[in-house]
Amino acid sequence: MTRRTLGYLALACLLVLAGCNGATGPATTDGPPDANSTATTANGGTPDPIYRPPLSPSTVLDEHEAALADGGTFAYQQNSTLRAGAAGRLAQVTNVSAAVDLDGDRALVFQNVSLQGETVAYGNATVGYERFGTGDGPRYRSASENVTNPAFYARPPIDRLLRGLNYTYQGAETRDGETVFTYAVDGTDELTPAEHGLGVIPPENVTAVNSRLAVREDGRIVAFEYRASGTVDGRERSYAVSVAWGGVGSTTVSEPAWVADARNATSG
Repeated sequence: MTRRTLGYLALACLLVLAGCNGATGPATTDGPPDANSTATTANGGTPDPIYRPPLSPSTVLDEHEAALADGGTFAYQQNSTLRAGAAGRLAQVTNVSAAVDLDGDRALVFQNVSLQGETVAYGNATVGYERFGTGDGPRYRSASENVTNPAFYARPPIDRLLRGLNYTYQGAETRDGETVFTYAVDGTDELTPAEHGLGVIPPENVTAVNSRLAVREDGRIVAFEYRASGTVDGRERSYAVSVAWGGVGSTTVSEPAWVADARNATSG
């Protein structure tokens, strides 16, 4: 199996999320704002939203990425779940938290994937090392493609989920002195299957979809939440993912002591 193939598998794992036995890590993020709250300007009016629907996924992510680049560092949190069957049996749970330094080109990433266990990775866009535990003590391997790439966490591939969703503007709130605008999708009437990029459930088989997107005035996404259910080969499936960013400009990333052992273990 090629490194690129392993990378795609790693990205798939990074895009299946929610919370069960989450890996502990350095990332702390702001929670989603209240979509029903409103913000007022100095003259008592409501601020104009940063975007007017229909949203352009590329524009939203371009502005978000630029805002994170201005901050230089940030914390990232992603959780996902995939459930199978009418009873909602858990099929896959993934938790990811990362401390990212864009200026220093480095990331420290904690992952917990059901049936695979916890791992911690450190590296940059070119080289990364991963530590995973066994009964015989820690073991090391080279990180799969993009796992330690700082740019991946600034712009994870959520554009495929944003596409084909017709968001409506919900309002704004003032949070920590900043205005946050919220957008929502509720129901398949707001879904365009031919444009949507959900992979775990064929978009044409989606029977319910809900999403929330919270964006600051500077374009940074505070939180993205997505839930969909439908059928795969006649069987029920449900998928949920949440992604949040915080600690912009105040997150620190340091090389762990175990990286020297990882270099030695993977050099041959």
